[in-house]
Amino acid sequence: MESATQCYLGKMNDESNKCILFPEHLVIVKNGKESIFPLEEDLSIEFDRKKWMLPLITGGVVGSLTLVAIFKGLFYSWYSLFLLVIAALIFYVGIEGSHFLIVRIGKVTVNFPIRSDSERIRKFIELTLQRRAVLLQG
Repeated sequence: MESATQCYLGKMNDESNKCILFPEHLVIVKNGKESIFPLEEDLSIEFDRKKWMLPLITGGVVGSLTLVAIFKGLFYSWYSLFLLVIAALIFYVGIEGSHFLIVRIGKVTVNFPIRSDSERIRKFIELTLQRRAVLLQG
């Protein structure tokens, strides 16, 4: 019987944020809460970056309204420029988004936010998909 393989999602040796691959199922521990995914089911796992919609919309609307206010002369220009810069930064945060480990079983999708892109997480995903393919073949 094969042993479990694990990959930490954040810092090394962070037991509350890790993935554990057992021979027949995948366990993802995020903030101390376990989620178990059987490998026999229609499982897909990937690593992706997603945009944050609230900062995107907020920054875009506030920035647009601030530009209108600047051109109309409604506010003191330094306050308007400061507000425009803040709106641009909020918009940038929305565009930048964050990394997610995405697990799909059938029609159910579970997103696990991850702080940064990591080659070890990508290799763990590749190993998980390989082990799933071997399990389904034999």
